[in-house]
Amino acid sequence: MPPILPIKKQAPDRCPKWTLKNSNGSIAIPALFPSVAHLDLIRAGIIDDPNIGLNEGTSRWIIDEPVWSYTADLAQFVKAHAGKGNDQFALYFQGLDAVANVSIGGKPVGHSTSAFIESIYDISSEIKSLSQAPSGGNTNITIDFHSAWLWVQEESKKEPFYPSQLTNPSAYAVIDYEYPFRNFIRKQQSDFGWDWGPAYVPVGPIKPAYIVGFKGKSAESKRSSAAATGSTGKAQVGKDNSIFVHGTSVDIHRKGQLNNLPPDQDAPWIMNVTLSLFSTEAQSKDQALLDLEIQELGLSVKGLKLSKDIKKGENEALHAHITVPSKGKGSPELWWPKAFGEPKLYDLSLKLRSGKLDSATWSKRVGFRTIVLNQQEYTEEEVATGIQPGSKWQLDLNGKSFFIQASNMIPFDTFSPRISVDRVNWVIESALAAGHNLIRIWGGGSYQSDLFYDIADEAGLLIWSEMIFACSDYPTLPNFLDNVRKEVSQNVRRTNHHPSNTFWAGNNEGELLLRPDPSVLANATVYLDQYEKIFDDVVLNEVRANTKALSYVPSSTSTGYLALWPEYVPRYKNQTEGYLYSNAEYYNYDPTFAFNVSAFNKGRAYTEFGMHSLPSIYTLDRVLTNEEAYEFNSTQVRARSKHNPPGNLSYPWPASDGQFQMSSAVELYYPSPENSSSLGPRDKLAQWAYSTQIYQADFIGYEMLYYRLQGDRKENSRGVAYWQINAIWEGTDWASIEYGGRWKLMHYLSARNQDRLAAYPLYFVGNKSLELYAISDRFDKVSGKASWTWYDFKGKKLKSDEKPFTISGIGSSLLQRYGEEDGFLEEGIELDDCWLHLVVEGQDAEGGKYRNEQFWSPSPLGQAKLVKPKVEIEWKGEGEDGLLYLVRNSGEGVAAWVNLEHPEGVVGYFTNADSSQADHGRPLNGFWLRPGEVRKVGFVPRFVDDGLKEAWKSQMTSRNLYDNK
Repeated sequence: MPPILPIKKQAPDRCPKWTLKNSNGSIAIPALFPSVAHLDLIRAGIIDDPNIGLNEGTSRWIIDEPVWSYTADLAQFVKAHAGKGNDQFALYFQGLDAVANVSIGGKPVGHSTSAFIESIYDISSEIKSLSQAPSGGNTNITIDFHSAWLWVQEESKKEPFYPSQLTNPSAYAVIDYEYPFRNFIRKQQSDFGWDWGPAYVPVGPIKPAYIVGFKGKSAESKRSSAAATGSTGKAQVGKDNSIFVHGTSVDIHRKGQLNNLPPDQDAPWIMNVTLSLFSTEAQSKDQALLDLEIQELGLSVKGLKLSKDIKKGENEALHAHITVPSKGKGSPELWWPKAFGEPKLYDLSLKLRSGKLDSATWSKRVGFRTIVLNQQEYTEEEVATGIQPGSKWQLDLNGKSFFIQASNMIPFDTFSPRISVDRVNWVIESALAAGHNLIRIWGGGSYQSDLFYDIADEAGLLIWSEMIFACSDYPTLPNFLDNVRKEVSQNVRRTNHHPSNTFWAGNNEGELLLRPDPSVLANATVYLDQYEKIFDDVVLNEVRANTKALSYVPSSTSTGYLALWPEYVPRYKNQTEGYLYSNAEYYNYDPTFAFNVSAFNKGRAYTEFGMHSLPSIYTLDRVLTNEEAYEFNSTQVRARSKHNPPGNLSYPWPASDGQFQMSSAVELYYPSPENSSSLGPRDKLAQWAYSTQIYQADFIGYEMLYYRLQGDRKENSRGVAYWQINAIWEGTDWASIEYGGRWKLMHYLSARNQDRLAAYPLYFVGNKSLELYAISDRFDKVSGKASWTWYDFKGKKLKSDEKPFTISGIGSSLLQRYGEEDGFLEEGIELDDCWLHLVVEGQDAEGGKYRNEQFWSPSPLGQAKLVKPKVEIEWKGEGEDGLLYLVRNSGEGVAAWVNLEHPEGVVGYFTNADSSQADHGRPLNGFWLRPGEVRKVGFVPRFVDDGLKEAWKSQMTSRNLYDNK
């Protein structure tokens, strides 16, 4: 199996050597840390990668194993450090997944029931005992990970009935995908299965852990391993001290700012620093002092008192704050997403010092910005301008409302310890290349790392963050709520210093999808009370207690509130007829409605909409194990589709619904690969994969433009976020980027349709009329020219026209309307033998230039009079756009939906390399090519397998829709 993106090293040489054992000791293998049991079993050769073939089913015994134990001998560590000035020790875990007991020398040290909580324990006495242990004694540290699947079954008995979509289809309190009872544990919810990924329910030490050693009051203090958690500037234990600062929150907001409300943009900044630390000594708050410095601003404040005394052991939420001017000398530049300006960051240096506790120094990268999720009511004056009455759903950045161009992100991998820096970088780079200004972190996965936010900070990409609750109601058991309080407070504080972080949502789809209705669901009042306890009380108050800079909304889709402060009162169904309140989602898997805009949803923003497709043949090659598997409806291909999910442990699941949704769409709109007699099994599956990706891009790209069009209509739409940008494995899913990094056509269409200036041919199915638009998301005015040309499928020019346009701010300009009675073309031209090429070119007030093109056919291409093309690719060497190619059509017919493909083992994307055009350098694929037409195309390589030779550069290939015939 070829590599995907590079895998990070997981075991520094100075770390102890770990062993993984099962419950009865019949398996005992070397292990890494961080890791999960599945990965170590793969490395030991006991199992194959579960992603391959039907291994998901054959590896389920790992989930059923009662306990997986990670053990390391600390004898060498104790010999090197204990009794040699180190008199106290702490054990710091960044993440244990999820139910774990920790012991040292056989003595219990700590216990975890959440994968989302950091924990620190005083292990001084345990280390001392090890140093005095007789030869041959137990000097091990052991972490026993209990089966999460077995554990949730027991926990579920405490609240025995959460109706699912199978037990109560008309109204349910949880959606089960494969393994049930996921709502009883604080763990990545998609580990139990989802409709785009497998169910592995992994357990293990998923994040780093450290033993921190302290010397006496006036002696040097060192830790046994690398720097502790932090971002670009790691939290440091300084020399000659007795403290370990493992958490630093820097919440930067305007003076007087309240969550969810627009602040005074002229008010000074408040920088509130909150520390979490472990101390070997108690210290008065009058004696422990904090120094802050931003050298670039000439800012230096010394001797800040903390809000509380430092006590011996663990300390949470020690505060200090300063005021930073917003104007004049010492005032910071604003942080902006790359789409709107520069993502300006500053280095903040911190020092905690006193006469009794010696100093600790560390640093953070911070930015100054305000970002508010504004759900206030539209005023009468605003409604008078034509906006539909109701409430807003918009992001106000530094006082300006902008149009969200976004996608939704799921976990990077089924096994988080193998996520590499390169993979994170690639998704963020790909989002920015496609024109995104925001990524939403979906609430059924995991809290993203500081690394992820660091990269987004530097690159200028906004992040919508979400608590890990999804598609379920949740219990309010005391231990469960305690875990929720800890994880929310820790993760809000941990991410506060990141200017890319935009707002927090409490859950995924809880309000509009899973909010219990007493009229149709028994015990609905109980579930509703639980919902409001968690999301309108516990989570809300933890967010408010730990940040003033960020907004909080209880659910990813929400109708907003009746009251915001001091008590939150949700709106729910308390709505006025004719008013519009919420952001919206839209999924429709009936292909007959795909391009019917009258069926699309209405909202203030569109934050989930998508369609699934097969991964490319190159990705399938990595996981299909025999020739029989290379068929659209083979057992292995079906097993890689989870839509609709079984809701139980049936395997292999045929996913008949999802398969039919894809195949019926392809057969309705495009030539079907199934009708080709010239294709072998692999080539036919390759065409099926390509065709499902065309439909995904065609449908969702069209939907995206329609929602953008509402930016200056009564909906006053302020965003689109399609589902989804990334894949968790090599399977059928909604992703625009495959597992391994290859862009689908959907990602290229995202780049085309989420461009700052976009063209849009809007077709009305009901009256068969066509309207042509130019759409802009710029703050300022864009002026330019639109041109459009009709061709037949032999490439003959039938008709052309052009028109100037001006768009003021977020909005659109109508270019042309073709009514049903007028027809699209002159009499005698058949709709199944014509297509449209629409180009808009414009310039903004700052001199920025834009170009966007769209291709559209009034007849489904499966019914069109396609003529055979011949697409040729000529490599011309290196250019300023990476590799340079000429793509020409030397055939007799138009090549529709040309898909350029790079070889396996390469990750990168194709661009427009025509320097005479304003979209030079923008991603380019999925275009139409007329006979005799030549396009200059670049390829930007980001990762190349070391085993590939230079010849790969001349091995680009293409396919087009005629290949299905």
